[in-house]
Amino acid sequence: MIEGITAGLILRLIIAIAAVVLGLIGTWFVLRTFDASSDIDFKKAFNTMERDPKAIAHYYGLRFIGVCFVVGFVIGKAVGF
Repeated sequence: MIEGITAGLILRLIIAIAAVVLGLIGTWFVLRTFDASSDIDFKKAFNTMERDPKAIAHYYGLRFIGVCFVVGFVIGKAVGF
């Protein structure tokens, strides 16, 4: 009985880890696609943002939060919540 529970737990853990990896790869791909398809010159934008620490903090912070939401959603769907 315990072996079956342990095997099920390990299987769910493997599925969740795979979902995280796929979520991160998918998020990276989507962000890169959006960056490439936009008409923004990112070198010029980053040079401007480097002079303002709040701008760069907002950019990276909000981007990180967005990735966390996506990964959390994927893990929740994979585990069944």
